[in-house]
Amino acid sequence: DALLGASDRFWLFGQGRDLRSNAEVPPPVLVAELLEVVDATAVVEEGTASAAITRDHPRQGWSEKVFLPSGPGRGQPWSFDRGAREAAEARRATPLDDRPFAEPLGPEQPLPALVTPVDLVDALQVPTRTLLRGRLGVSLPDEPVESDDLIPLGLDGLSRWALCNELLQLRLAAAVDGGVDGGVDGGGDDLEARWRAATRARGATPPLAFGDAALADAATLVGSVLDGLAAELDDVEYRPAPVAVSAPLGASGRRLEGVVAGVCDAVVVRPQVSEMDERHLLASWVELVALSVAYPDRTWSTLRVGPVSSRKGVHAQALRLRSSDAAHRALEVIVDLHDRARRDAIPFFPVESRSMAVSGAASTTVTWTGRWPVRGYRWHHAVFGHRFEALLDDEPRADEQGGDWPAGPCRLDVWARRVWESFEATVECAERKAAGLPAVDGEVAS
Repeated sequence: DALLGASDRFWLFGQGRDLRSNAEVPPPVLVAELLEVVDATAVVEEGTASAAITRDHPRQGWSEKVFLPSGPGRGQPWSFDRGAREAAEARRATPLDDRPFAEPLGPEQPLPALVTPVDLVDALQVPTRTLLRGRLGVSLPDEPVESDDLIPLGLDGLSRWALCNELLQLRLAAAVDGGVDGGVDGGGDDLEARWRAATRARGATPPLAFGDAALADAATLVGSVLDGLAAELDDVEYRPAPVAVSAPLGASGRRLEGVVAGVCDAVVVRPQVSEMDERHLLASWVELVALSVAYPDRTWSTLRVGPVSSRKGVHAQALRLRSSDAAHRALEVIVDLHDRARRDAIPFFPVESRSMAVSGAASTTVTWTGRWPVRGYRWHHAVFGHRFEALLDDEPRADEQGGDWPAGPCRLDVWARRVWESFEATVECAERKAAGLPAVDGEVAS
């Protein structure tokens, strides 16, 4: 009606680019069909007719495009705003800093009085996120998700993880009633059938037989994880409960306060369907240290059961302290990294840094340009830029040398050895294939 009602001109406005990522946004279906009609009924000398009548206007008034002949003005400047032009010139004259944190920020006064185990885990797994979000309050946009008009016949890695994790949590909830074996096999069949129906109804699985295959795949993996968990727990009853931790952090008056969930007797139990890697080792390390410092009269351990990347089958990872004073030595290193991460860019990346500590820079494999936001690469890129080689040129800072600091040619090497050598010195780590389990095909994205 709007098009038929136009007399001289018809103007159609829409959003052509994403507000955060600046990625091109496809036009709505009606607009796309209109442009197809234009291309089918009109001819221009170069290009398509729809491109000739489309104007891409910059979102900001100080964009360089509005002052250039090639911009939306088509042969002449589109804007005559002197202030906006001065802003555009200032922006052009200011070089882009690929590494804005070449020097540390000023000391944080005062430091957080309370530190939680979650804070320590986050600092170990993604210290750049602790700097940006924890200290500066900066948030980064999520990875853009491209829409797909086709009905998927299979699940991608993240969707498969979500499906498997839902089923795992459902069976674990049932397992609490009668132990891992009794709860899974003895009372959750009806609940699981209803979950399957609801999962299909909300479109979380592919259609028809493809959905059957996805649900069967999830059931196989989850069953293997729970079977492995039952075998590893042995005589320990699966009754996970939260345990509050509270301990002083030195003589400064600061305290470690928080909760460690999933504790069965004196074992922190973590079954999972995502691939286990160094990030999970560090999380278990923090939980073990926190419990051991808060309750030194008990002997604590951690147990994590799940698939491991590059290997088939379900594996178990178990941590135990090497000595009674190991918890305090480990906590000192962990809290020091947390505090430094709130004022400086710490070049520590769990997977790559462990390879660095074991094999050195020459053999370190780095997926630096990977797009896994869960591994924190977007936070790393924002702080360190995109050139991993530049990290090998950063010499250790003055306060990262001497004393108990390991010697190394660059900060990346020093931090890798400081954390992972402390890990090896304070805990015994046993990794094995979960008892009596066959291989499980497939992997779930972590």
